[in-house]
Amino acid sequence: MVWNGAQPRYLFQPLAVSKIWASSENDIYVVGGNGFIAHYNGSMWRRVESGTTTVINDIWGSIDRATGDTLVLCRATFSSPPNARLLRLNKHHPPTFFAEYPSGLYSLWFRNQAHVFGSGLQVYWRRLGLWETVMGLSSSLKIAIRASAENNIFCVGNSGLVLQFNGETWHQHLQASGQYWLTSVSVKENVVCAAGSVGGLGSVGIVWIGLHPMTK
Repeated sequence: MVWNGAQPRYLFQPLAVSKIWASSENDIYVVGGNGFIAHYNGSMWRRVESGTTTVINDIWGSIDRATGDTLVLCRATFSSPPNARLLRLNKHHPPTFFAEYPSGLYSLWFRNQAHVFGSGLQVYWRRLGLWETVMGLSSSLKIAIRASAENNIFCVGNSGLVLQFNGETWHQHLQASGQYWLTSVSVKENVVCAAGSVGGLGSVGIVWIGLHPMTK
């Protein structure tokens, strides 16, 4: 959808968009319901065939500082094995298989393909090509994960859950009553902002902003 200041113009059939990721104003991806993926190159939008009709919950990308290559991954489920797949997106080619993911994974973040972090039923960490489950954390659903660096990762979820990873250990900053849902989070330097709702999904909106010491 494009908003011209007066009314919306739909570029595709209206769908629920789950997430947006961009490396610049000329390289934007959106994902959502019915396996929807689209890419904007600065002048036009292009529909990307995902091969699935399920909801694509999350997308993240990063530019490798060493090679300059951009890695963009999205989380998708399929009816045929492997059912749980991370898809590698390329602006010039169809999506390709990157890796399977744990069945409880909902959101993901990474700086490079060597270390991929995920959240959902648990917190997950993929390194050396293998997924590990981070043990000893809250049992609350961990809906979203974002970071500014691999030693400054935040994860948020229901019951107002806010977790932080400093590169060595996870710390729980906040957890309120079960009426609070934090469904998205963004991190820049020492500022973290999470958004969600009170009273269950679709109720009164809330925004939580925190400042934390910079991790060296």
